[in-house]
This record gives sequence, structure tokens and C-alpha cells, in this order.
Amino acid sequence: IKQITVTQMLSCALVDQPLTTINLFLVFSSNIKQLFALSSQVEIPNIQKQRKHLAKLVLDMDSARTRYYQSNKSSGLSTNLQPTGAKADHLREEMEEAANRMEICRVSEYYFKCQ
Repeated sequence: IKQITVTQMLSCALVDQPLTTINLFLVFSSNIKQLFALSSQVEIPNIQKQRKHLAKLVLDMDSARTRYYQSNKSSGLSTNLQPTGAKADHLREEMEEAANRMEICRVSEYYFKCQ
């Protein structure tokens, strides 16, 4: 299917080769069909991939948070005090990194959808 731009359509009309309203409608509808086909082939799979990745990152973040809070409980400290030590620091950093990765993915997914 040959695509005709608006400029070409107007130039045809100016050269005494008028395109009827039906022809214009057919050209525009074929262009719209091609846009939807491209969207369904490229953009929708990308969005689905981003959502799966975000879901995995959310699970990772929840898992890291659970490990951190479990170490908090098993250390025998009250809820007001934070656990100390290398393991607790490592678990806290892991939890924060997982949360950061999830937020970055969430923001990039939002901007990807808006484009």
C-alpha cells in the first residue's frame, strides 16, 4: 500500500486530479491501520515486558524487606531500636537498593507510556 502524504494529496488536487472524500477516507484509514499494526507489534510487547520486569522487582523488594524485618525480630531488639552489625547493614542496603530499582523501573515505565 502506497502511503500518500497530505502534501501529495493537496498537490494532486491542485493539478486537476482531485481526490474524492471517499479516497481521502480510504487513504487515512489505511494509514491508521498501519499505525495500529505497528503499535501492536512493537509497543504493546515492550509495555508487557516492562510490567513483568516491574512485578519481579516488586517481589524482590518485598523479599528484601521481609528478610530485613525478620532479622530485626530475631535480634531480640525492641521495635524502636534498629539492629546493628554487618548483616543488618547489608540487609538494609539490599532493601534500599531493591526499592530504588523498583522506583527507577516504575518511572521509566511511566515515561515509556507517555511517549
